[in-house]
Amino acid sequence: MIEKFETHNHGIGDVATGSSYRGQVETSFAVLCEIFGEPHLIDGSEAHWTIKFPDDKVATIYNYTNSANSDCRIWNVGGFESVVVQRITRLIKWKGFYVVDTDVNLNGAVL
Repeated sequence: MIEKFETHNHGIGDVATGSSYRGQVETSFAVLCEIFGEPHLIDGSEAHWTIKFPDDKVATIYNYTNSANSDCRIWNVGGFESVVVQRITRLIKWKGFYVVDTDVNLNGAVL
């Protein structure tokens, strides 16, 4: 089953306050824009998406490097639970794009 979701572009508010790094995905800026819409730009340049799932789990995707968003290939995924990394990976794969998830420790989490 593919996840339904809303993003910051849907007016979900600041639901990610207090979330933290959970893992990484390797994909392009263009793919993330295709799936999640235009990012919120922090300090005018750092791309950031906030995603909320129907069960209220929250994920963030962000460029935490000094590289331009269009050059970035490794994106950090944040949230309150590690399971959101796998959900983001599944969404990208379901849309037909290549993605690599890295740095994930699910510790028996229920997806």
